[in-house]
Amino acid sequence: MNDNKNMSLSLVKDELNINEMVEIQGGSGQDVANCISDAYTNHGWISVALWVESTFIQETLVAVAADCTVHDLCS
Repeated sequence: MNDNKNMSLSLVKDELNINEMVEIQGGSGQDVANCISDAYTNHGWISVALWVESTFIQETLVAVAADCTVHDLCS
């Protein structure tokens, strides 16, 4: 019984630490999500090409996400 209680307290502590880190890092990632959404929807034929390329080359999405993350961290 005590093991379960200790595990629950540990999980709550870990969750608090994660929440603190999110606040320290400056947000929940919404800016990154908005950037990715913008890249895939608001640039006409470039967005269409990005969708098609992402279908065949999955690393494209990783590259877009990385670019948006770096842009968010630097702004």
